[in-house]
Amino acid sequence: MDKKQFIIETVMPVFFILLSIAVYIAGGSMGSEGVFPRMVAGVMFLSSIYILFNTIRTKEVAANFKGLNVSKVVIAFAILIAYAVLLPIIGYAISTFCLCSFIMVALGYRNYRNVVLFTILTVAAVFFIFKVLLDVPLPMIFFDF
Repeated sequence: MDKKQFIIETVMPVFFILLSIAVYIAGGSMGSEGVFPRMVAGVMFLSSIYILFNTIRTKEVAANFKGLNVSKVVIAFAILIAYAVLLPIIGYAISTFCLCSFIMVALGYRNYRNVVLFTILTVAAVFFIFKVLLDVPLPMIFFDF
């Protein structure tokens, strides 16, 4: 790996180390609500340290974008924007079902029976975890209890 590539490969972990420190500090002023952001910051910090040291030790390229299909990335990004816009309008269940389905099909998965099955299971699992177990309010049109 040349010097320019090495700098590129080490800048991102350093950025995420600094970001995790900022999130950890900001979470301290949130009281009990700051526990989860601080836990995420801790995981991000440890992961970034590992990636940084691994990059320095092995000097291998971690991010290789050769052969990247830019049109699929643009489609996925457009679908995410549509999801963010539609989420408060049509609710969690319908918009997340559409998001998962469209992303899978846009990325080339063509077994539609499995797409629907996986999407239903994903929506149900996330709903159960956040709405039922954690009591986090989700934007709902249907199934609001």
